[in-house]
Amino acid sequence: MDSGFHSVYLPMAFEDSATLGAVTRHIETVKADAPWQPNNVDFIQRINGLDSREDVRKAVFDASYMVMGLGDVYLGAPCAVPRKRVLTTHLP
Repeated sequence: MDSGFHSVYLPMAFEDSATLGAVTRHIETVKADAPWQPNNVDFIQRINGLDSREDVRKAVFDASYMVMGLGDVYLGAPCAVPRKRVLTTHLP
């Protein structure tokens, strides 16, 4: 019997140019003194007590995520929930 659960592997980006550009725009136009500025990765490292930026990358990339389909505004919009949680805040 098929459990309905399947593994899917998706590409992920980490501190890519588009993300870094969004952070720069957020600093310039929204909130320059937010606690996660000027670098989200450093913030995540600090609030999670991780030893290095590489530990942040590993926490994100090595995590297993459960993807659920949610209904509301976007019917069946997927939501990825990591099985091991890393604390973050709103990231631009």
